[in-house]
Amino acid sequence: MTYYLLKPCKGHAGYLSNMKKRTKVDLRTAIGLLESNGYEVMDIKHLLIAKKGIEVTVYPNGKLLVKTDDEDDARQAAEAIYSIILSDSEP
Repeated sequence: MTYYLLKPCKGHAGYLSNMKKRTKVDLRTAIGLLESNGYEVMDIKHLLIAKKGIEVTVYPNGKLLVKTDDEDDARQAAEAIYSIILSDSEP
């Protein structure tokens, strides 16, 4: 799985992550997958907020907003979320 991890700006406490390949996430399915992996999930209409230590906003286009100042933590959180929500769509 390949993705970009970007720091949006110096004053922002978070990292944005986008998949390099066009991705579509079924948020209904993602809720169950995330909850079964120990995440607290809030369904906010057209996005999800998943929390298991670090809060991650999940968008239907595969974009993630990882709320941490630490790049390594952001990368680990993004990889964990992607491995869960994209488990059926990746070969």
